[in-house]
Amino acid sequence: PPGVRAADGEAGEDGAAASSPARPKTPPRPREPRHDVWRLPVYVRDNSERAAMDAADAGALPSAWKSSPSHGHGELVQHVEVRAVTRASAVTVENLPEVDDAAELTYVMDFEHTAVGDRKLMPLILRNHSESDVYVGSDTPWGAFTVVSAFRSVAPGSSETVSMEFAPTEELAYEETFTVKTSMRAIRVLLKGVGTSPFLSVTPEDVVDVGDCAPGETSRVAMTVTNPTAFRQPFVVGVRDVSHPGATSRVPFVVSPGGGHLDPGASAEIDVSFAPDRAGRYGATSQFTGVIFVAVPSLAAETTLTLRARCWDRGAYLVGVDDAAELEMVDARGTGAIGVAATRAFLPRDGDALRAPP
Repeated sequence: PPGVRAADGEAGEDGAAASSPARPKTPPRPREPRHDVWRLPVYVRDNSERAAMDAADAGALPSAWKSSPSHGHGELVQHVEVRAVTRASAVTVENLPEVDDAAELTYVMDFEHTAVGDRKLMPLILRNHSESDVYVGSDTPWGAFTVVSAFRSVAPGSSETVSMEFAPTEELAYEETFTVKTSMRAIRVLLKGVGTSPFLSVTPEDVVDVGDCAPGETSRVAMTVTNPTAFRQPFVVGVRDVSHPGATSRVPFVVSPGGGHLDPGASAEIDVSFAPDRAGRYGATSQFTGVIFVAVPSLAAETTLTLRARCWDRGAYLVGVDDAAELEMVDARGTGAIGVAATRAFLPRDGDALRAPP
């Protein structure tokens, strides 16, 4: 009839479908807080003998009841509607992944592989989303995990960083649940880490021979340190137990660099130099000796190699390291060739020097 608007989708008097007025768009509902509704099924069963006899006499159960195939007892299904207001946590950890489907708010801090005897630090960043100060504390972790810095209150809208340490003492997979207690709620952090035995590969494997030189000159050779493990490792390289007949107490051997860190699969080239200030004893296979050690800091285990070199003041010596090389006899005092030029010879593996002809 006139004055009455047709329902949505129905035709009006002129046969045309009446269009509904544009509905205002509903603004997106904020994530938190929000109203949630759950329907929970409740199963009610009458297990009394009387109920079973009545059901048998009646020949059938009421439509709302389901027969139990085992006992014939009735089971009534009802639903309870639960309504609640949920809201996000006012305090979160912003730099760690959250565990999905966890019963409580839980984050994961994974230190991954760490060398036994070494330590690794990771930050725990707490963010306060509320409009009031949040006071933070925690329980005390045990074993290989430690809280390094103290917890402090977090101002509204700001964050606080706490340092966590993992220092394994054995080759084990460590895992512990650590609880951060705030004035808003408790937050669980799953601490994980693997203690792994460190290992470094060194080339050459037994002897580092720096070669021959004259006093005041320098001879060099390279060695390689490789990290074959799956985690980053620190290392140190040094020289000890040096036996030398030098003019002073200065050690003629120097290694550079003396240490650093190696990523998984990475290698570092170590320069070993020999700079004597005085000649050694003639006829000796190894005039200057010592020990090169390669170790991981804070661990007792280390790799050691024999270190040796020679220094000549008078006579002639070979310059070169190839087994078959054209070698020149030179005067150690720097006066040039002494008459034997381009002699095909083999460099002795034991390092003995060739003497000049009379």
